[in-house]
Amino acid sequence: MENTTTTCEVIVDGKRLMLSSEKNIEHLNRIAVYLNGKIKQVKSQQFYRSISKENADTIVELNLADDVISLKTQIEDLEEEKSVKNDEIFSLKHEIIELKSKLAELESENQKLREDKISNEKEIIKLETELDERAKKNNNNGNRK
Repeated sequence: MENTTTTCEVIVDGKRLMLSSEKNIEHLNRIAVYLNGKIKQVKSQQFYRSISKENADTIVELNLADDVISLKTQIEDLEEEKSVKNDEIFSLKHEIIELKSKLAELESENQKLREDKISNEKEIIKLETELDERAKKNNNNGNRK
């Protein structure tokens, strides 16, 4: 895809400027609006009338640099937070895998215990039946004497 250059006219601090960029017109206009806001902010300060245009421009530049540094710091903080969250997600995914494996083991053990219970219940019924038959036999043998 070919990079196209966008050019548009903006007004910054009352001056008409032609801006060119690979960004769209809306982006260029946002830059002008932002810069005008920073200039207006400095001009609204009481000290503005007592300083030179050069010093006022320097204050605007410092304010812009402060915004850039603050945003870079915020980005770094967010990237660090993202890294921590990614580590947590990795750890939780690993824990889920371990828990699923443990669940499968417990389900298998539970099934075996159920089968053992059924087998034991059958054995109990068988033994009770044998006991009843012996008791009946003994009663029948005891009645004959």
